[in-house]
Amino acid sequence: MAESKTPLRVLIADAGQSSVEGLASLLAEREGVEVVGHADKALRVLSLLEKLHPDVVILDLGLPGDTFNHLSQLLKHQDWSPKLIVLVPYSSKILSSRCRRAGADYVFTKSEDFDLISATLQELLDTKQIADNPGSGSKTPRNLEEIQ
Repeated sequence: MAESKTPLRVLIADAGQSSVEGLASLLAEREGVEVVGHADKALRVLSLLEKLHPDVVILDLGLPGDTFNHLSQLLKHQDWSPKLIVLVPYSSKILSSRCRRAGADYVFTKSEDFDLISATLQELLDTKQIADNPGSGSKTPRNLEEIQ
């Protein structure tokens, strides 16, 4: 029987239409990743979270309508704990550190890190597939020793 693969469900939260389209286009090329919605305001993100239950939220730091800290904390208190990828306008260790302290799982520069976003989503997808199919993980020599 073929293994059922559940897609990684992604919600994009960004006020820039061209950014949303570009990111959605990039993600459409990635097998196993499904963009389930997008929001251009913080209140819309909250509404879509309850409705769509995404696995990942990609959040533009400059999203209007609420502070990043408030929104990121709300995301972390959802029952299913979606991963939070934050897009920042420029590379800064201070800004990245601030985002992580506020609850971001990953922080990327909005204009430069699309390859890193894609690679991160692939890692999250791989992790999800293993969690969804616990017996399907590869058996390393160490795992085989533990089984025997």
